[in-house]
Amino acid sequence: MKYNIIVSLFVFLFLACNPDFNTNQKDIKYHSSKKRIKSNKKRIKSNKKGLSPKTEVNQKNQEVANQNQEVANQNQEVANQNQEVANQNQEVTDQNQEVTDQNQEVTDQNQEVTDQNQEVTDQNQRKKNMLLNDLRNLIEKANADKEKYEKRLKEEPTDQYGIGAFKRLRWHEEPRETVSDNSERSKAYRKLTYGILNDMNTSELKKFSEIIILANEVEGIFNTSSALGGNIDYVIIHLYPKKDNLDKLEISDLENLKDLFEKLLSTKAIVSKMLKQLLLDYQDNKNSIQTDTTKLKLHVEEIIKQIEENQEEAEKLKSDILSIKNF
Repeated sequence: MKYNIIVSLFVFLFLACNPDFNTNQKDIKYHSSKKRIKSNKKRIKSNKKGLSPKTEVNQKNQEVANQNQEVANQNQEVANQNQEVANQNQEVTDQNQEVTDQNQEVTDQNQEVTDQNQEVTDQNQRKKNMLLNDLRNLIEKANADKEKYEKRLKEEPTDQYGIGAFKRLRWHEEPRETVSDNSERSKAYRKLTYGILNDMNTSELKKFSEIIILANEVEGIFNTSSALGGNIDYVIIHLYPKKDNLDKLEISDLENLKDLFEKLLSTKAIVSKMLKQLLLDYQDNKNSIQTDTTKLKLHVEEIIKQIEENQEEAEKLKSDILSIKNF
């Protein structure tokens, strides 16, 4: 313990006697360090001067690389935009193609409708042509039949084909001449009667007149027959000059006219056949009408009723035919 104290004291005194020791040491150490630091700094500066060009190149290369990357990015963006535009163009192209296809489909449908309409038009035209031919033939035939009984009147002998019944018929209006006279109305009356009796020859006309006189139904038979003939004659005169203008009518009107005219002509055919049958029944003495005047009268009266029905029908048909206009 004492020893330690003595040593410590000795050291203290030693240090007190040498005050610059630490300072000198410090200065030595300091100067040495400074020199080393300066030397190091020089080496660092030297190193910095040696590394600077490479760093600059690297920086420039990095900058170029960055610029290239930027350009690449821009190019990629442009490429993406171009692709987007291309996609849009393709979409537009597809839409245009779709529209084109739709338009083509519509065109095809329109063509199909046009073809169907043309087919309908052709069918209607064929139908119309057939109606025109049929109707014109009917009119021609009716007019030819009319010319026959006009010729019969023109070639009428003085005894008027032995039809004595004409002398028993007198007009109610002045001058109250008989139907056998040569007045215009009497000749027209006889012509219409010949028209209804057109299927009978000269000898049959005479016999028919005798039967009607015997049945005492001259006025009933001849007046109704003449009236029926008048309606038919009027329609023929109306239609014949217009037969070439019938194509102005619609198909429905042509069908209607043909139907009406056929029915009108059928009334004459029915009555003509009925009167011809009366002649045959009388010759065969059917139901004793030849031997029993009363039965004959009843039979003729029944025929008159049927003629009147046909005459009324003919009157209506004539009115309907005349109501068709535009030709």
